[in-house]
Amino acid sequence: QYRLPYRLSTQLLADLPGLTVSPGAVTKQIRRMSHWLEGEYDRLQVFLRCAPAVHMDETTWRVNGINQWLWTLLDDQHTLFHVDKSRGQKVVQKLLGEVFGGVLVSDFYCGYSKLSARKQKCLVHLLRELKETSIKSPAFAKGSFCRRLKRLLKEMLLLKKNKPDMEVQEYQRRGKQMEGRLKELAQQRWEEPHADRLAARLRKHEKELTVFLWEDAVDGTNNAAERALRPAVVMRKITGGSRSERGARATAVLMSVLRTARQQNRPLFETIRTLLMNAWAGKNPGLLTDILVDSS
Repeated sequence: QYRLPYRLSTQLLADLPGLTVSPGAVTKQIRRMSHWLEGEYDRLQVFLRCAPAVHMDETTWRVNGINQWLWTLLDDQHTLFHVDKSRGQKVVQKLLGEVFGGVLVSDFYCGYSKLSARKQKCLVHLLRELKETSIKSPAFAKGSFCRRLKRLLKEMLLLKKNKPDMEVQEYQRRGKQMEGRLKELAQQRWEEPHADRLAARLRKHEKELTVFLWEDAVDGTNNAAERALRPAVVMRKITGGSRSERGARATAVLMSVLRTARQQNRPLFETIRTLLMNAWAGKNPGLLTDILVDSS
């Protein structure tokens, strides 16, 4: 949570509790803890593979000075981090398994495209691209495609937000109407090159842009995954990443367990202590997946 390098962590322990610990000892203890928490980590992955909807994203992570990738897979109560040398499709399949039956929410990165599961693409990414392209191309910004798609995407997200307060028939009517407007934008040929390029993307992902309107568990954005990665990005800038493959694995395990505990509003110290005592006693893992606390 505090994203301190090991050397500053040892200094903090010396200044506050008065403990003298070397950076090497901190590293060793983190690896030991991650080993004891491996069962809970594996259980998180199995649980997320059975979730009705998951978010997924990735960012760079340096291991011994070499760029690798930090992946995250999560729902609203559980988060899994994974460090891998690859950014390819095989990592997506490794994390989700071969028979994932839920909906995968992601950006438009091609590494997610070959997964056979249903998908929901992030509408915020489309909105960002509309904004960035408008800055680069005044002609695109003035065109009707940009204006109409921007308005439609915002209306779709607002419709889902207002769903609990709407009559079912009215919601379905407006949802179908919006799907029709989206299809119309996609099928039309546009003279402006950027508009024609984005229309082609709408056609390619036609069935992956409105799933969230009809599935309560599915979000229309991938903001959850981006928020999950943000602290890791800050930590990467401060620490430079991991010094070894073992260290990267330990980091992924501990970040997964800690963030999941926070998602469930669990007290961190008590949760880690319980997990470690369970591991030492040879008990089966599952505290973070079998028994959910009240998150209200």
